[in-house]
Amino acid sequence: MKPDQIPSADTSPLDGRQCLRLLAATRVGRVVYTVGALPAVLPTRYRLDADGSVLLSAAGGSELVKAVSGALVAFEAGEVSESDGSGWSVTVLGRADVTEAQPPHGTVLPRRPGQVSIRIRAELVTGRLLPEAGADPAVTAGSAGSGTQADLPSAAAVIDLGGREVEAVDPAG
Repeated sequence: MKPDQIPSADTSPLDGRQCLRLLAATRVGRVVYTVGALPAVLPTRYRLDADGSVLLSAAGGSELVKAVSGALVAFEAGEVSESDGSGWSVTVLGRADVTEAQPPHGTVLPRRPGQVSIRIRAELVTGRLLPEAGADPAVTAGSAGSGTQADLPSAAAVIDLGGREVEAVDPAG
């Protein structure tokens, strides 16, 4: 592959509200955890709770439940267009708690018999907007294009859901 054919890593950051709105609008993501000090990634259905936590269901004695209980984990969800490469990705970092109880905030989490709930309490949320292949991310994020990109301003921040801003980012420089 020639250097001018290598896909660009240029992206525009999303702010915390945008990240949570996008997470709330999708239902499938990936939980990232460790097994024996090696990374593991598992696609899963999820719901976003009112407090910003990511809720999952899993079999009570599964490898996932054993690995994530009380552990710091990552969760990622996103959408990318196959036709033009545009889309978004949001990552949540936080501690995972396992319980047999349903979430207290009224979020319905579908479970089968023998399954437990996993709550990833969002401690850090980050997100990136992916422009169309070959597009300038600063222009794309601020343009009046279509779909998700038109709704997302280019100014962003990495936020801590505990209420304090961790790092402000200005994609223009």
